[in-house]
Order: sequence, then structure tokens, then C-alpha cells
Amino acid sequence: MTSQNILTPDGSPRPKIKKTTRDTVLSVAVLAIIALVCVALLSVANEYLKYEAKLDLQTAGMINDMVDIGVSDEEAFSEGYLKLYSAEELAALDFDLAAFNKGRNANTGVINAVYGVVKGDNAYNYAVVEVGSHGYYDMTILVAFDKDKRIAGVKAKAVNEDKFDGQIFDGNRFDEFVDLVKGKTEVPAESEILISTGATTKFSVKGLYTALNAATECAKHLDGLFVEPEEEDTVA
Repeated sequence: MTSQNILTPDGSPRPKIKKTTRDTVLSVAVLAIIALVCVALLSVANEYLKYEAKLDLQTAGMINDMVDIGVSDEEAFSEGYLKLYSAEELAALDFDLAAFNKGRNANTGVINAVYGVVKGDNAYNYAVVEVGSHGYYDMTILVAFDKDKRIAGVKAKAVNEDKFDGQIFDGNRFDEFVDLVKGKTEVPAESEILISTGATTKFSVKGLYTALNAATECAKHLDGLFVEPEEEDTVA
């Protein structure tokens, strides 16, 4: 089989292009620059798309359902009954959030935020941990604790699990799950959760179990949230 020369528009043979070492180096350099740009763009995207917990009206309402702040959801949200603690504020209370989360991921439970009740009859009686976990998909769970670190309530803040028959997040089954864990300092085994609730969605149950395990472990470090701060003396 003979090779045919590629012709230019005027019919003359197109000259062969010789690839030099310089061309090779330039190609590699261009690819390296493209790769660096892609990495930089991904880093920027991750920074902007990173989940940031917020104390909004929805969250305030869920916390109010769990611990009964004694006022409406709107008042609890707008009148300072609740507090979303910053990492610095938690550190001042002897809890290093970054250190706790180090090495954790959605399969082991990541603490997104810690909230506290700081006003009203139940001030400093409850702490609420927001944790991210993974079942069939990612989920965000709120878990409330009393001063004795007993589970006072559980809420599914953001869940997009598949709608299978026997889904743990279906109303009745989830209520049964909350009744099962309420008042406990340790989370029952996955098998007990499945049997007690009649749920058959094992991955959803595993995600929920993982979230509560991470939250109960976190609660052990939150003693500072249950102590009312002393009022600072004011100089007349």
C-alpha cells in the first residue's frame, strides 16, 4: 500500500511538518498551564460552593419543635433566642470544630454547625448539632441534646433519599425512629433501628445512624454551651 502525498489547493505537495524538541516542550507547557488553570478554577468553585450553615427561619422552627423554646418560630429566629456558634466561639468554649472534623467525611459524619438556646426559660439547657452524612445521597440532620447529653430530638433538615417502600424518612417511620433514640446518649445499632421502625432502606438508615453517631460524639465536647456566661461588670 503506497502512501499518498497530501496536496495543497494549487495541486503541489504539502510540505511535511517536522516536530522539533521545542514544539514538544511548548505542547507540554501549554498542557501544564491548562491543568493549573483547571485546578485553580476547581479550588475557587469549591470555596464558593462549600456548604455554609445558616440560622434561618426554617432551622429555628426545627429547633423550636425539638426543644420548645416557648415562643413562636418567628420570635425565636428574630429575637435572639438562638445562636449559631462560630468556630472561634466554640474554641473559646474548649471545642475545636476543625480538629473534630479532621479526617471525617460524609461516610463518617461531618459537623456542619453547632447551635444553642441562649434566651428564655430554656436558655443554655440545649445544644443542637447539625451534621452532614450520606445514605443513598447526602443528607443534613439536626440533633438536639440536653445538659446530660441525651438526645432531645432529631430533624431531617435536608434529605433527598430515594422514595422506596420502607423509607426511614417516611413520616411514621421517622417518628418511630425519633421515639427510639430520644433520651439516649448512645445510638441504637442499625439492626435495631430497622427492626423497630420497619424500615427497609438500609442505606438511608446507615446515613441516619452515622449522622447521629457523629452528633452524639460531638455533644460530649459541648459542656461550655450549657453554662450561662457571667455578665461583664460595667463601669459607671
